Amino acid sequence: MALAQSHAATSEALWYDQIQPAYNELGLPNYETDDGELIPGIYTELPNPVYHSLPAISSSGLKKFSKSPAHFYREYLSSVSRARTKAQLRTFDAGTYGHELVLEPEGFYDRYYRGLIEAQMDDDVLITANALKNELLELGAPHSGSKADLAKRLHQLDPSKKIFSLMVEELAAENEGKTLIDGLVWDDAHRIQQSVYQNIDAPHLLTDGYPELSVIARCPLTGLLLKCRFDYIQRSAVASDVKTTRDASANGFRKQIEQLGYHLQEAFYTHVANAAQIPVEDFWFIAVEYLEADICEVYEINPDGKRKARSQCLQLLDEFKAVSDDNDWYGYNKDRKAKTLELSRWA
Repeated sequence: MALAQSHAATSEALWYDQIQPAYNELGLPNYETDDGELIPGIYTELPNPVYHSLPAISSSGLKKFSKSPAHFYREYLSSVSRARTKAQLRTFDAGTYGHELVLEPEGFYDRYYRGLIEAQMDDDVLITANALKNELLELGAPHSGSKADLAKRLHQLDPSKKIFSLMVEELAAENEGKTLIDGLVWDDAHRIQQSVYQNIDAPHLLTDGYPELSVIARCPLTGLLLKCRFDYIQRSAVASDVKTTRDASANGFRKQIEQLGYHLQEAFYTHVANAAQIPVEDFWFIAVEYLEADICEVYEINPDGKRKARSQCLQLLDEFKAVSDDNDWYGYNKDRKAKTLELSRWA
């Protein structure tokens, strides 16, 4: 497959000369004034939490607004919050760390360490309280107390015994200052990285450019402040976005694009980039499957899909401007009146 190159890049080949660090040498933000007003620009090294806190519209916000203004209000303007489940956190973290390994691997092992997994321990590693008690019984030692007490007592009597809880503590001490990553999440993240670099085209899309580039721009049509954060953008202004997925097949990932609004994200990112004088035309999705198989595929949306997504993006921005001006964050129906439903054929 021959990857397309942005012809527009030749006319504005020095767009990247406008890139600046998010903070100056004094540690002060370059992206906002002393009064806290955002300054449109292209920024590197902007911390993720800071980026998300910037008072500008993102593609995630616009996608939420596309469901209804009330959904946007709940997510971004209200005080209501809902905690994610532990299972959701594990899935999210694998993708997050995988992104980091693919896009910004420098210093990864200085920041994190891999946690031990009970199921991967040798048979002679003592994990449960009952296993500790049995060892103490064989030594004729007291075998009551908490699991921590049992582990401490057994270690004092026989330091050669491998005790899982003490191994965890020792590993944490050896990695003081680093963040623990669940062992399964760690392995998933590294397989994501390996899959990307085993693909023929993906590595080429992630060279000669900038990872995690943050852009703030004012919409030329609505005057709204917009923001986006490119996973990777080459000097030729070819943009790429790394997505983890349950199904990296063409049909499976197409469904994910439609369900999660990746087409709208692409249109929004391109619009923001162009408003910031970055001549983005080509946008690629690097789809990585890792739960049931380790596969990486690279896709782009066809021209007709791009045109429709851009039209939808501009229409939503126009609607957002009207809703925010009126401060009327209605639900599915702006008129708030009762409606008659026509049942579908399956009923």
